Amino acid sequence: MNFIEFTKENWSFDVNEQQYWIKIPKLEINNQIKSLQVVNNDGSFSDADCEIQEELSVFIISFEYPVNLRINF
Repeated sequence: MNFIEFTKENWSFDVNEQQYWIKIPKLEINNQIKSLQVVNNDGSFSDADCEIQEELSVFIISFEYPVNLRINF
C-alpha cells in the first residue's frame, strides 16, 4: 500500500463552511483512497473522522480543524 502525507500547513480554510479542506488530485493517488489516518503528535496513527467529496478529477477532504494526515491508497 502506498501513502502520501500532508501537514497542518497544507490545509485551506473555508470561511462560509467553517471547515478546513484540501484537494487531492486523483491521479496523484491512483484514483482511490483506501484509508485516511490522522498522524498524532507522538507519531502514532488514528482513524480520521472527516468528510470526503469526490469530483471528476479530485477528492476534497474536509475537517473541522487542520490535522497532519496520511492517505493510504
